[in-house]
Amino acid sequence: MTDPSRGPLPRSWVAVIAGLITVALAGCQLTPPAAPPPPDVRPDDYLIKVEDLPKDWRLSNDSAGGYRTQVCGVDLEPSPPAAMASVRFSMGPFGPFVQQYVRSYTDDTAERVITGLSGAVPGCTSFVATGTKGTKSETFRITPLKLDSAGSEVVSWRQVPESNPGLITDLAFFRRGDTMIAFLSYSIRDEPDPKVLEQAIAAVPK
Repeated sequence: MTDPSRGPLPRSWVAVIAGLITVALAGCQLTPPAAPPPPDVRPDDYLIKVEDLPKDWRLSNDSAGGYRTQVCGVDLEPSPPAAMASVRFSMGPFGPFVQQYVRSYTDDTAERVITGLSGAVPGCTSFVATGTKGTKSETFRITPLKLDSAGSEVVSWRQVPESNPGLITDLAFFRRGDTMIAFLSYSIRDEPDPKVLEQAIAAVPK
């Protein structure tokens, strides 16, 4: 997890940051391997490019993790996608960072997840991300985010871990047909700026 323009971080920082991001993503379970995609499923078509973002953003190493967990009772990835892709950008070694996940399905999974989040997030105040052998369970307090330029089809919220210190993360989920697109925005030292999500969503190819 480094910014290519700044050189590698010390190993101690890499370990700390990797642990924080694992918890922040609530990715206590990694994404199952994707099944072979049919010819017409191309999640790469929805990845944003660094030239579509403001000039200070740079391509950053992709953590390549998953986000398999439940938020307010909604499983974010209830079944393996047919194909998937991801990318991450940063403004420096400590952020801000914006991570994009694209999951393409051959059924109505994307629609069901977004419909579930649309109904659950507005009335939800917290959820517990269940840990595995290598991670502990974590309770997150959540607050819906209002992204003025994103459109009503986008479900977005801020999640704050009850542990201190913890990594505050802004998230946004929406779909394009049978493809689900997720963005996460975070910074190692500061609270994330919701405008980062707005800029990233606006850059997604139509």
